[in-house]
Amino acid sequence: PYTHSTSIGSITWSDHAEISLNIDKPRTAKAWTWRLNPTLLHNPQIRQTIQQELTNYFETNTGSVPSTNTLWAAHKATIRGTIISAASAHRRQTLRELEQHLTSLRTIEAKHKRTPSQSLLDQIKLHQHAIKSYMAKDSQKALQWTKQLYYEKSNKADTLLARRLRHKTLQKHIDEITSPGGRTHKDPDRIASIFVDYFSKLYDHKPNHTFTHPT
Repeated sequence: PYTHSTSIGSITWSDHAEISLNIDKPRTAKAWTWRLNPTLLHNPQIRQTIQQELTNYFETNTGSVPSTNTLWAAHKATIRGTIISAASAHRRQTLRELEQHLTSLRTIEAKHKRTPSQSLLDQIKLHQHAIKSYMAKDSQKALQWTKQLYYEKSNKADTLLARRLRHKTLQKHIDEITSPGGRTHKDPDRIASIFVDYFSKLYDHKPNHTFTHPT
């Protein structure tokens, strides 16, 4: 009931076309904490915007409040809004350019299938290279966030540790077991019962020993 649309994409960086499934899943609001994306500072235009905003802010507001602490604290909120606005504009521009490359790639691929030619193939490779560069930037940003996450939470009992332990637990899950009689059992209750029986006999050798199977 949540499926909105499905589509088959273009062949971009591998020999296979991507398949996408759009699902309208109900979402719950989560707490959001803003963090600076350091890769934005590599963009000369964004750096110039930030520098200009800082210059204008301090020229306009210096001396307007009695405390320099207030002036400094307010500048953080101001420049954060500037960076968020610049980041949003940069993201929209990047998505527009990526969509243009994908649209052109689909059109040229269709033409190349009907009438193959070297010029069309060169255009396909050109658009594929551009799309790969966008993907590489996203991968670089994701890798940077991952490094930061491991640096911040590597020695803490936090969600990162819980996720790794959950993965380990799934790896050690026992799907089936063979009893001493040679039969294979897949029922979880029966598997637990066999373990209880085995370790009870292994660690307790009393002649009158009895134990209760799990229910």
